[in-house]
Amino acid sequence: MEREYILSVLYDLTLTIGGETQLDTLFRKVLQRLLYHTAFPAGLVLTDNKTEGGTTYGRIATVVGDHLLEQRSGQILELPPTLTNSSIELLNATALPTDLNRNEKYHYCLKLPIDDASLILLLSPHKPTSKLPLTQIFKPVLANLSRSILLCRNSEQLTRTLESDRDQARSDLAVALERSERERTLLRSLNDTIPDLVWLKDPDGIYLTCNRAFEGLYGTTEEKLIGKSDSDFVSSDLADFFREKDRAALNAGVPSVNEEWLTFASNGYRGLFETIKTPLKTEEGKILGVLGIARDITGRKQTEQALRASEERFELAMRAANDGLWDWNLQTNEVYYSPRWKSMLGYEDHELENAFSTWEKLVNAGDKTKTLALIEDCIAGKSDGFVSEFRMRHKEGHWVFILSRAVMVRDDKGQPTRMAGTHADISERKAAERAIMEKEKAEATAQAKSQFLANMSHEIRTPLNGVLGLAKMGERENSLQQSHKLFQRIGTSGQHLLSVVNDILDFSKIDAGKLVVENQPFMLITSVDNAANLIRSQAEEKHLLFHVDVADKLPPWVKGDALRLEQILVNMLSNSVKFTEQGEVSLRVTTQENSLLFRVSDTGIGMSENQLAQLFKPFEQADSSTTRRFGGTGLGLAISINLAKIMGGDIQATSRVGEGSEFILTMPFVPAVQVDEPNAPVTPTTGGRLQGVRLLAAEDVDINRLILEDLLMEEGAQVSFAENGLQALKQLEEQGVSSFDLVLMDVQMPVMDGYEATRRIQEMAPGLPVVGLTAHALEKERERCFAAGMVDHITKPIDPERLIATIQRHITRLSNAPISA
Repeated sequence: MEREYILSVLYDLTLTIGGETQLDTLFRKVLQRLLYHTAFPAGLVLTDNKTEGGTTYGRIATVVGDHLLEQRSGQILELPPTLTNSSIELLNATALPTDLNRNEKYHYCLKLPIDDASLILLLSPHKPTSKLPLTQIFKPVLANLSRSILLCRNSEQLTRTLESDRDQARSDLAVALERSERERTLLRSLNDTIPDLVWLKDPDGIYLTCNRAFEGLYGTTEEKLIGKSDSDFVSSDLADFFREKDRAALNAGVPSVNEEWLTFASNGYRGLFETIKTPLKTEEGKILGVLGIARDITGRKQTEQALRASEERFELAMRAANDGLWDWNLQTNEVYYSPRWKSMLGYEDHELENAFSTWEKLVNAGDKTKTLALIEDCIAGKSDGFVSEFRMRHKEGHWVFILSRAVMVRDDKGQPTRMAGTHADISERKAAERAIMEKEKAEATAQAKSQFLANMSHEIRTPLNGVLGLAKMGERENSLQQSHKLFQRIGTSGQHLLSVVNDILDFSKIDAGKLVVENQPFMLITSVDNAANLIRSQAEEKHLLFHVDVADKLPPWVKGDALRLEQILVNMLSNSVKFTEQGEVSLRVTTQENSLLFRVSDTGIGMSENQLAQLFKPFEQADSSTTRRFGGTGLGLAISINLAKIMGGDIQATSRVGEGSEFILTMPFVPAVQVDEPNAPVTPTTGGRLQGVRLLAAEDVDINRLILEDLLMEEGAQVSFAENGLQALKQLEEQGVSSFDLVLMDVQMPVMDGYEATRRIQEMAPGLPVVGLTAHALEKERERCFAAGMVDHITKPIDPERLIATIQRHITRLSNAPISA
């Protein structure tokens, strides 16, 4: 159909050229037909073109479609070089002579050279939308026009020839008329085959003609349409709309374009049509009417809308995904990178060239080889795409981690033609993955360290339980002999070793962030006395004055962790006693606003500013000589300040060399009400506190059984022993669960461990209390004991007083009355 349309255009122009002998008329009609067929609103002919002194000039011969330019007919213009060559070209406004486009009305022109002396320019304010191949179709037309111009310029000679040979002229005319009729018939046939609606109205809106396609709109024939108006076929509103568009085109004097919804009377079809209405004029400028052409653009609009919606969805999806796009034409090697592709590397759109070499330049050399191999596999047909991760250099110099996804496009022969894909910045994900790996590694290290410490604690506490237990037995059995002091020193050394182990475990918990403090009511003065009483004997041995001063009006009960407070106070007091050779050590307890202040002062050796700066660091003391002279691990104050901060407090220290030091512990002051069980210290007593209590003890180590037997029988208890959990269960079955008031259960034993044995005891006798004994000092071991059903947990080396107090707390006689000491 496009070919038939082009033929009809060429045919029409050929008829126009061949039917005139007057040059001006020829130019005007040719311009009118060109404007009609190309939809350009205006055009002009430049003639008498000549070059003088290297500059080419031309005269405006004829103008159609612009009355202002028409008034300048005959004006001589200087022609730029772009208008002097012989090629047919569609140019922008910069190619026009400046005088021709003073108001910058036109932005495009179609240059149609006729010959060396003549030139046609079609002008438009917009880029032409004609489907005609504008730069190709008119070459034969221009050749015919050149010949017609030559004929017109020799019209006088032709006229004389015609006058001398009228018969020949009549014959030629007859032939021309016959040919014209054939051409008109052919043109009419072509016009009827055009799918577009074509019609012609006079200035009053009366139809003069139409093509067959238009007949279907109103469901009539051309013969019945001629002489009628739109109001004879459609509603008055629609007729008024059509008439308004006709007048607009006539008033503008140039073609007008609008879109209209039309409903066909012949078949009911309704579609959107693009209508071009062009005013037709005589040579004198008289309006002949309006030529209308309407083209059905319903399908095109639907396609455009679908495409636009698809593009919007794609753009929204890409915007939401925040991905960059790339597109590589393998046939032309052209590459496109979207602005987001560039911005994720820190570049503006214009700062990076759209070339494959840009990617090669920015990608990490170590990653490039792997990705190039994937690309080569796609090109070779081994895959239809790939997903690859690589690093690209950011504008600021750092690496950006990119996730690239690619798909390969192939032609119908399977040959690769194009590769496209996306880039996603996964730097944050990579950083998160690294952080997770580092966290897992740190956790694994911490777990290994904790496990190591737990194992070491167990391995040290197990023999230490024997050392301290035997030392206690030896001290008691040799109270009047010289060896009594030796057993005392063995016990003191063992307790020192135990405190070192406890410090290391506490520091490990703090370092792992797993140390948990309590927030329970306790008696403040009791905790202060507990800490002071533990240190008082050390001060007296060094002949130091030891003072404890508690301010008046302090509430007897406060909230916090009593044991951890005592631990901090003991560390502070023991340090002061350790580093004081003469003078005094004092503890003062006061309040300040919402805080409790514990001041520990001494007259000891003091510290320098540099030594103070290292004071609270783990494994640090004032200097290496301090460690050799006074001993210690250097963990006490590091643990203390961390405990204080965990409980919402802090420790500060001031000191002067040779004069002494002062440590101030600040803790939150939260008064509390009295609870039923005061936190009173256990007063050491001897003999008979477990008189008549029946105990079953499961312990696999001989020496530990010996120590338990000595301790418990000394207190009047009746004890039966088992070497593992299974033996304990057998004794309960054989003797009956009512034969025992409480079970002491070591957790780590052969054959059956304490956890399994406890679970089975709970099934046999849910009311029989089981107290766990373990050399593991970590909190999770305590939790594991409770989870198995134990009522309490005692850590080895066993503290006799704590063991006795625990037994007293949990046993009951058959009458449910508590056992008395």
